[in-house]
Amino acid sequence: MAVYLDALKNSDLTLCPVGQNAESYRIYEAMAMGSVPVIELSDPTGSCQQLAKTHYLIPLGKSPRLPPMDGVVQGPYRMLKAFRAPVIFINSWAELPAILSQEQRMTVQEKVERRRYLLQWYSDFRETLSQSFLHSVDLMAERQ
Repeated sequence: MAVYLDALKNSDLTLCPVGQNAESYRIYEAMAMGSVPVIELSDPTGSCQQLAKTHYLIPLGKSPRLPPMDGVVQGPYRMLKAFRAPVIFINSWAELPAILSQEQRMTVQEKVERRRYLLQWYSDFRETLSQSFLHSVDLMAERQ
């Protein structure tokens, strides 16, 4: 696991192809290490395929440090989209060469700033979700 996390720490981008389910731990592990996930926008083939196409209202409080979220988000990656995660979504892996070309043109300082922003965004995202969960638990306890 340490080798994997070191690889993420040393990577500017992390490729996240869709698999049996749309979202994977890789996306969140990459963000935790400051590596920008490149996420394939494709329908999953596993048991979450139908669930991923459902509309959900995301009842989360607003975070002062996260971009304003959209209330109703459809499909896979709805949490990332709702909170405007600093990730790269692609429709096809044929788009990857253009992304890599852009990466080559970025300065080291730009990459460092992007990494700092991603790490702060992810920290705020986790805190917001944690607070929302605790708030939901408190509301459920009050109803009983």
